[in-house]
Amino acid sequence: MKCWAGKTTGTAREFINSYACGFSNMKYIYISCLDSLNDFRGNSIIDSILAASGVPYYLFGKGVVACLPIPRDTVDKLFFGFDEAWFFGSKPPSIKPCDIYIVEPCPIDHLESSLVCDWMQQSGCILGLGDGLELNYVTTDAMIAHFMEGQ
Repeated sequence: MKCWAGKTTGTAREFINSYACGFSNMKYIYISCLDSLNDFRGNSIIDSILAASGVPYYLFGKGVVACLPIPRDTVDKLFFGFDEAWFFGSKPPSIKPCDIYIVEPCPIDHLESSLVCDWMQQSGCILGLGDGLELNYVTTDAMIAHFMEGQ
């Protein structure tokens, strides 16, 4: 299976608020980094924001998985930049390996590495977003790749 990767303008927050619900195959979001924080265990702020939203969620490794859609005000409270999110059609079966990251400063060739693509294919991940100064993306879906390239 092929992976497509690149950089585009915008942020993970903008994508989630504006586009994520437009892709019917995206049912779950696995958030692995928020504002450079990549371990949410025991983080009462993230827990309280998600709990108040009413969206079903659960801790998953060091990250959190939530059902989509997520209310705009909740997304706005969570995503500030240097965030990393992975999208799935069903509950993720495995946590992201610690040596996979797509948040800046991530070299573009890392995004298409076999390590990233292999994990995405094995786990059923559809799209990964990592933002910072630009929005990095990697996807296993040709339609999403075409959409992201047009942004």
